[in-house]
Amino acid sequence: MKKATLLIRNIEKIYTMQRKKGEDVIYTHGAIAFHHDEILYVGEEDGSRYIDSDTRIIDGTNQIAFPAFIECNIDVNYSSFDEERKLREKLYLASKKGVLTYGCKQLSSNIQDVYWKLTSLQNMKYPLCSVKEVVVSSKKWKKKRFCISSASSIMKGEDQLLMARLLHLHSQTDAMTLLKALTLYPSRCLKGVNTGVLEKGRQGDVLLVYGNHINEVFSVMEECHFSHIIKSGVHIFPNLII
Repeated sequence: MKKATLLIRNIEKIYTMQRKKGEDVIYTHGAIAFHHDEILYVGEEDGSRYIDSDTRIIDGTNQIAFPAFIECNIDVNYSSFDEERKLREKLYLASKKGVLTYGCKQLSSNIQDVYWKLTSLQNMKYPLCSVKEVVVSSKKWKKKRFCISSASSIMKGEDQLLMARLLHLHSQTDAMTLLKALTLYPSRCLKGVNTGVLEKGRQGDVLLVYGNHINEVFSVMEECHFSHIIKSGVHIFPNLII
């Protein structure tokens, strides 16, 4: 049996983005085990059977876990080294805000990094909810399946979580719908992406934050400080652990 290279246990709630029998799969007091870049186990066991002498263990007490965010509609064009440097800085800052995967209209392999992944936008299956719809429009956003995009303002320091919180205030969109708009739905629009859902065999992109319920993530406007960020099974924040 494969053993975990990284194990997070004692997690208060795990929002998997899976659905079974018409219900969202949410585990309580569970664990997530990673074998290198993929998820080895997610569920309500403590993960002890996946531990060996090389397993790194993180305590998830009083924290909730969910898939990392996905931005499915950005341009990464740059024409100089200085522009590339600035773009890398912005992507690094966005990774600390939970955005680890990007869908690009024109893909450049030169800009890949341990902190993020860029891939091709394959098919925009869902409507985009952007700054215009959240901030400018006076009409409430009523769609249930959509992708939240901060692409038009990413270079100005905006982020998807802030937009989701504004949408919650503006249109009273519920927390699970917002979480799916940041994870599950954009993952379905990108080529070769195995993120957006927490289940065995999927890529291990996971966010953890202190709290007891997902509502707490979207109902406040103060800056969100993720307790742990995992990219492809590697702990990248607050400290890079390989």
